[in-house]
Amino acid sequence: MKADIIIIGGGIVGSSIAYHLSQLPGAGTVLVLERDATYTRAATPLANGGIRRLFSLPENIQMADFGLSFYQNFAQHMKVGEPPADIGFRRQGYLFISDNGGAQQMEENYRLQESMGVAVELLSPTQLAQRFPSLKENGVDLAVLSDHDGWIDPYAALMGFRRKAISCGIAYEEAEITRLETAGNAVRRAYGADGTVFEAEVFINATGAWCTELAKTVDVAFPVEPMSRE
Repeated sequence: MKADIIIIGGGIVGSSIAYHLSQLPGAGTVLVLERDATYTRAATPLANGGIRRLFSLPENIQMADFGLSFYQNFAQHMKVGEPPADIGFRRQGYLFISDNGGAQQMEENYRLQESMGVAVELLSPTQLAQRFPSLKENGVDLAVLSDHDGWIDPYAALMGFRRKAISCGIAYEEAEITRLETAGNAVRRAYGADGTVFEAEVFINATGAWCTELAKTVDVAFPVEPMSRE
């Protein structure tokens, strides 16, 4: 099976990439390979759906700022007939608390965030207790609050991206990719667990926390590995 671009992984990252490629003139044919079409084993539906800009790197803040604006207008971007793509965006804010001597780093992050236009407040332990009486301030050094950040339903967002991408001509196939193969200095083939061979000029590894496992089949290592969260 051939395409100009093949995306391995059809979760929210892969489906977002597919949608954005569909908006680029001349991107060519795009195929998304997802090992679990029901998404019962996928990470996206299990995510908490937080949309925040409280990061310590300018690049992350810029990406999060784009994401916040995009998700606030998600229904308009993803419109494909009815019903609308409702991701339940809730602007409930994000609060980070520092203890054990992390106040200096938090204050540096705050200054960066504020300089980049993030509506963020720096709260002392006393101010934190006044704003959130249910929180115990024992051991708290400092806190930052961004009222404009919020939460979405990640599964609804995934389905919105997927439905819109398909409506724009993107193809999805259920396939579990077990290894990659290079020609020259680029990946040109991917092999499915059932023996199916996929060929493309460009492959995009969107397998999330498992990206290293697949990349190792062509001797590439990423500093990424899955971890358990509660």
